[in-house]
Amino acid sequence: MNQKTDYLFQCRQILKSALTQLGFCLVEEKIWKIAELIVEGVTGKWRSFHSFEHILMVSKTEDPLITLAGLFHDLVYLQIDEKIGFNLTPYFNPYIIEKDAVFQIKSFP
Repeated sequence: MNQKTDYLFQCRQILKSALTQLGFCLVEEKIWKIAELIVEGVTGKWRSFHSFEHILMVSKTEDPLITLAGLFHDLVYLQIDEKIGFNLTPYFNPYIIEKDAVFQIKSFP
């Protein structure tokens, strides 16, 4: 098993445990997809400190909400990545625009 696959299994286990503690029931396919998004977002070659090991460290807690916050807190890190990962764009497109190489939150009526 390679390192990324190991990260994926760890992430899936942590994510599923936190969601279960909160009373959410997701099908395995959805949990795997979310875990893949998290791992893809934090394992890029440009990531050093804000890496998968870092999110593991901050998500190790008994509180499932803090666990989820830990898993997702560095998923988008524009100062380092200088972009939003391709796999994440469908989730962000309804809420942000890029204008003059700067991301802005859309205004809603």
